[in-house]
Amino acid sequence: MTDPAPERPARPAGPGDHATSGRPGLDGDARDRIGAGLRRLYGNLLAAPVPERFTQLLDDLAEGRARPPRDESQEMPR
Repeated sequence: MTDPAPERPARPAGPGDHATSGRPGLDGDARDRIGAGLRRLYGNLLAAPVPERFTQLLDDLAEGRARPPRDESQEMPR
């Protein structure tokens, strides 16, 4: 499991807040809770190493060694 997300100070009401705009929306507390949950859920993903194949593709692109476009005539029709 990951370390708990650090507590953030409550945000002031924003443009999507129903209390200030007169229309439905999420208040700052709800957005903060959702954000904290997403950080807990995906925090490990951000710390994961980049796969070697992806790094190689980025290096190839940067050096101008990108593969030629695929021949779409060989693809199956949709």
